[in-house]
Amino acid sequence: MGAGLPVLSTLRSLLETGDEVTAIEGILSGTLSHIFNTYAPGMAFSDVVRDAKARGPRLPPAARPPPAAARRRVAAAAAV
Repeated sequence: MGAGLPVLSTLRSLLETGDEVTAIEGILSGTLSHIFNTYAPGMAFSDVVRDAKARGPRLPPAARPPPAAARRRVAAAAAV
């Protein structure tokens, strides 16, 4: 989770030492990243999604996370 960074252990350490975590932000997938970086007011959201799908995956097949990876990332962060 977190591009191989120790996100969960860092979060746990912060909480254990009494720090208050007020927000966690991140991108869950490359496709979502493209959509968020491309969309602008006045654009049809469906066009942005269509463009992202047309561009296809950016990672080689062996490096692509499974489709459920984003769901697991959110669940893991929420469990902390």
